[in-house]
Amino acid sequence: LNSVDAHIESCGGSSILICDRSAECSVDDLVNCQVLIGPCTSSTFIRNCSGCTFWIVSRQFRARDCKNCTVYLHSHTAPIIETSSDLSFAPFCAEYPGLAAQFRDAGFDPERNMWSAIYDFSGRADGANWRFQ
Repeated sequence: LNSVDAHIESCGGSSILICDRSAECSVDDLVNCQVLIGPCTSSTFIRNCSGCTFWIVSRQFRARDCKNCTVYLHSHTAPIIETSSDLSFAPFCAEYPGLAAQFRDAGFDPERNMWSAIYDFSGRADGANWRFQ
């Protein structure tokens, strides 16, 4: 992709690997998928996904209307979720050839990861919509 936008939509039971840099990434309407997204220099948007596992490196991460998903995340800003439920988060833990160079080329500091600073726009008084893995 070499820093162009990536769009993934309407997949079920798939494994999707984007082992390259992208400028922006949108992921919509996935069910029971496994998705790896290499360094995204802008924003990664996850919308209307359920039962998925994601490995994501992004400057900004946002999730909306997602259910029962796990996100292994490297984010340079606080992750934002809204109208989502049963999400779990952990630090990015994937590896593939060339990833370190992609981090460097994207201007990402591997030591600066705000994966755990989650902001939930639709937080509830009776419990959280997310948890740490």
